[in-house]
Parts: sequence; structure tokens; C-alpha cells
Amino acid sequence: MFLAFNQGVLLTNFFKEGTPGAFAFRLDPKVALKDRPASLYPEVPFGIYLVSGRDFLGFHVRFRDVARGGILIIRSRNKEVYTINAARLFEENYNLAYTQQLKNKDIPEGVAKGVILLDSEKAQAHSQSSSAGRDCFVKYMDALLDCMLLPAGVHSHAPSEELVFFGPDEGTADCMDIGARRARDRGHRYWKGLTTGKSVRFGGVPHDVYGITTCGVRTYVRELYRVLKIGRASCRERV
Repeated sequence: MFLAFNQGVLLTNFFKEGTPGAFAFRLDPKVALKDRPASLYPEVPFGIYLVSGRDFLGFHVRFRDVARGGILIIRSRNKEVYTINAARLFEENYNLAYTQQLKNKDIPEGVAKGVILLDSEKAQAHSQSSSAGRDCFVKYMDALLDCMLLPAGVHSHAPSEELVFFGPDEGTADCMDIGARRARDRGHRYWKGLTTGKSVRFGGVPHDVYGITTCGVRTYVRELYRVLKIGRASCRERV
């Protein structure tokens, strides 16, 4: 497996000068998924990242060179659940991305998905707070920014420039401003387009305000009440 891993690495920040918050490895999907059953992986993605931090393990899968999708944070209530989550983490990431790619097959931008699995102790210690998720998201994104910006010590054998785009998902809806600001501060020339769902002050369309995702459904319903001039008390669920 070590030989296969070394053969498949196209880009990494492992040798970056200084101490990265997390290590990112851009893998050649044809090598990483070689001899894997087509029933599990029916389509070879364009790119796969393995991201490993002190407090988390993550993947990022995209099916086109230009692809966007949400980053999902996964928490485990105990070590047993963490073991199960860790064992199927890549498969879940792949299936999320592949299903969305099939759904969005007729639009030009491809689909990407990312997953961040918090260590079980970290998740339990911050079960009522999102601070642990935000901290790991920043490290996850910083590692991928290393692979896009290629600072000193990061060398690429990838066939083209890496451009990875992010969107909100469970646990990261409040991270999109952080991501845009981090990309801007590090000098990414496309920082305004790097994250979706950020606030207006960063040039975005906040999903929770404009009803684009599940968090915005309530906003959408309230606006319907207002436009149709009906009160909530007059609405009844039809059985």
C-alpha cells in the first residue's frame, strides 16, 4: 500500500517549509482506485485528495477539473462510531460526490464533495460547539490552498493547475466567510469565487438568507406568507 500510495501522489504539501496545519496529498484516481470493483466506484473521478490533520481525517473528491460542492463535517458520539465512520469515510465521500454529479450532469460545472471526520475525543469535547469544526475546516482548507498556491517546498506533478472550489454543507455553513477571507489573505487570485454561500460583504449569496439550501427553507416559507398575505395560524397541514 505504501508503494501504491507513493506512486499515486501527484502533489503534496508534506515538504512545505514551516509546519502545515494538515497534510494534503493529491492522488491520481487511476492509481488509487486501480483494481477496485466497478460496482463500488462506477466512474473514476478527476481528482482525489487525502487530508490528514492532528484532529481530523478528510477527503475531497471532484469529478471534473472545474467542480464545486459542499464540505461536510462528521462527528462521532463515541470511539466505536468513530471507527465505523473512519472505515467508510472515503466511500461515503465518493458516493456523495458521484450521486450529485449524476444529478447535475447537464450543467457545465462539475461536482465536488469534501468530508472532514473529527477525532472522536475532539468531537465529544465540543459536542455543543462548532469551534472544533471551524478549526479543522481552516486546517483542511489551508492544506488544499498549499496545493493551489504552491508555496516554497510544495512541488506539483499534477497535469494542470489545481483549482478547488468549496461550498457549505452540514457543519460548515458558517465557514464560507472564513474560507474566502483565508484565501484572500494568502493571495489566491480567485478568492471571491473559491467559496459559495458566503455573506454579501465578501461578494456572496448567503444560502441561509435566500433559501438556497435546507437552512433557507424557513426563510422561503416566511416570504411566501408575506407575499400571499396569509398568516401562519391560517395554514394547516393537509393530510
